[in-house]
Amino acid sequence: MKGSLVKKHGKYYVRAELGIDPATGKRKQKWINTDTEKKKEAEKLLPSILVDVQKSRDAASMQPIDLVSPALPVSEYMVKWLAHIKGIVRHSTYLTYEWATNEYITPQLGRISVKLLSPLNVQEFINYLKTVKCKPKSDKSKAPLKPLSATSIRYNYNVLKSALTQAVKWQVITSNPCEAIDPPKKVKFDYKVYDTLQMKKLLQGIKNTSIALPILMACTTGMRRGELCGLQWKDVDLDKLSIHVCQSLDYVEGELQNGPVKSRERTLSIDTALVTALKKEKIIQASDKLQAGELYQKKGFVWAWPNGEPHSPDYLYKNFKKIAAKCELPIIRLHDLRHSYATFLRDNGVTMETISELLGHASSSFTHATYAHPSTETQKPAVAAISTLTADIL
Repeated sequence: MKGSLVKKHGKYYVRAELGIDPATGKRKQKWINTDTEKKKEAEKLLPSILVDVQKSRDAASMQPIDLVSPALPVSEYMVKWLAHIKGIVRHSTYLTYEWATNEYITPQLGRISVKLLSPLNVQEFINYLKTVKCKPKSDKSKAPLKPLSATSIRYNYNVLKSALTQAVKWQVITSNPCEAIDPPKKVKFDYKVYDTLQMKKLLQGIKNTSIALPILMACTTGMRRGELCGLQWKDVDLDKLSIHVCQSLDYVEGELQNGPVKSRERTLSIDTALVTALKKEKIIQASDKLQAGELYQKKGFVWAWPNGEPHSPDYLYKNFKKIAAKCELPIIRLHDLRHSYATFLRDNGVTMETISELLGHASSSFTHATYAHPSTETQKPAVAAISTLTADIL
């Protein structure tokens, strides 16, 4: 846990950083009075105070809950469930579960006993979500509130269903009430992809920019944004022309940390253009190390600041949007470059099995349904075939 000293009203306070609140997106902090006016004394107290704060948080999360009690409310059960999954799912996934729990599930269902939670309660919860207006990302935003999206409604339902599935396994309840109702309909996301000409235009536009390397990697390997930022030199083999994708850079408790990839690790072959760019980056980093000296952070990231610290995925996306706009390209999500990569491979005859392997998916059917978007290129053979049918009637 990180913390700092702040002087207030003549005395020093410890400002402990508690991470990001998933509901508001803001930093959570706790202030503790050191009860001293001397900075050196406060500095000596800082480490022990931070340890006490961390112990207090850990103890609160580990408070035993009587799962057998018929009066066990949903709010207390969800606390236990969140503590259970925290070390199992990815941290980013955990934060979204926590957000759904704190923002919607507990406020609406928290007082009901888990054992008495009925399918009707779940249906009423879903009906409530359909009436909810989303909070703006910024408190200062004057944008009108919008209804909760169908995707968000389904996500909240799935979080509740997962939690209650575990309750069945723990024998807290005999059946899951979510199973007795029709789940909210899944709305297929309308992905946007760049075609071949747009991809080439983007690759021309990023030349000599700070994001040239990660965008080149995104377009030629289909790596996710966290994987691009989390790639380390130890996982790059320039002799064998390959990179091993095994880490993803994400925010954990407000800090950038490398963690596991979303689905599974994979080794990717890379083309000569990317090899050249990687070699160039090595030379640049060698120069940065000489200039920074002992201040250089030897963390081994492939795409890093001049001091060796990694770039964040948000920084990458922010600059990608600027360059896309400058190139007069449609503004798409950074993740849509992954879709564009998959679609490009499909249009050029690469099999779904191979594309699935490159993307790190569990099955080629998922790849086909999610990433292989129809394009004019894939429709040309169909049009040519139809032309043979209609040729004699014109």
